[in-house]
This record gives sequence, C-alpha cells and structure tokens, in this order.
Amino acid sequence: MKSDNGSVAPRFSRWTFLKRRVRQETIIGWLFAMPALVMYATFVLLPLVLSIKYSFFRWNGVTSPTWVGLKNYVTVLQVPNLLGTIINAFWLVVWFSLIPVGLGLIVASVIHRVATGRFGEIARTVLFLPQVIPLVAAGIIWGLAALPFWFV
Repeated sequence: MKSDNGSVAPRFSRWTFLKRRVRQETIIGWLFAMPALVMYATFVLLPLVLSIKYSFFRWNGVTSPTWVGLKNYVTVLQVPNLLGTIINAFWLVVWFSLIPVGLGLIVASVIHRVATGRFGEIARTVLFLPQVIPLVAAGIIWGLAALPFWFV
C-alpha cells in the first residue's frame, strides 16, 4: 500500500487496534477509580502514616513534639494490662469481623448453588432484609429530621 509521496504507509493490524483500545479503557478505568483512591489515601493512608510517625514522639498535640524513638513501644510491651487490652481487641476483630464475613460468604455460596428459582429469591430476600432495614430506617429518620417543619 503506497501513499501519495511514494512511501509505504504503515500497516495497522487488528492487534494494534486492540492494544490501543485496551490502553484507552485502562486509562478511563483509572480515571473513574481516581476519586475513590484519593479519598482512601486522604482518610485512611495519610492518618495511618501520621500515626506511625507520631508514635515515635512524646507529644500532647499542642506543644512541640519530643523524639523518644522506640520508647513508646517498649512502654506498651512492658505494661501487662495494656498488652491484654491489645489481645482482647484482636479477638474482637476475629469474632466480630472475620468469622461473620466468612460465614456470610459460605451461606451466600450455598444459597447461590442450592436455592434456585422462586425459593432462592425468597431466601436471598429474607437473609438480606435484616441488613437493609436499619439503614433504610435511619435514612428516613435523618431525612425527616432535615425537613425544616418536622422536628424543629
């Protein structure tokens, strides 16, 4: 295939088009995810990094901080009551986060495989309603509280 000036025009294959399309979709995907990533970095990662930084200082939040290094960590590990509290907090995370999520995933998988048709729809609804009703009720109450003529 020759162009007007006699040189051979570059030939674009289907793969080149697909690569360009995938690259464009990847960029668009990152642009859609960017607000969530910025919020996550601002409200989760930044406080986490600052907490680790502040743990190396003795600071009351008003005066200038004093560097103490690992002394705060040594103090935490030497106080038996505080270490017991940390262990209890760990068990709370296990019992109230990991186990319910794991059991929920198992039940959801079983219902998805076993319960089909009308029974499956009813079972999913019955199991999902207790999760949704409190949120809906709170939303309605807050919506009514925001009305100028309702509570005020």
